[in-house]
Amino acid sequence: MTMETQPKSMQDLKKRLKRGSIFFTVLQSILFIPFLGFAYLSPFVFHSPRITVIGGFTFVFLAWLLPLSIPVSIFRMWANYNQERYHRVRVFWVLPILAVALFFLIDIVLDFFSS
Repeated sequence: MTMETQPKSMQDLKKRLKRGSIFFTVLQSILFIPFLGFAYLSPFVFHSPRITVIGGFTFVFLAWLLPLSIPVSIFRMWANYNQERYHRVRVFWVLPILAVALFFLIDIVLDFFSS
């Protein structure tokens, strides 16, 4: 189906999703570098006298989850956009945000139970 035979609303949807995908790709690329540095420094959590081994390894795993979710999200956004699965594009926009929320939620739970 070419652009001439598609309905006007579908063309508008494609334009908005393309702009949104470009915006979120640039935003996530900018956020990748700070989160990668945060992940490299995560083993220093073991210098705390009150951290347990399980808590420390959980923190390190979650710290590495943040930067790894960004390239996966960018790849899946563009792959789904090219396959015209637009509802999945929006899901992968949110993936790094969910990873950050999960990290802070589990960090709060670990702090609560370790004190």
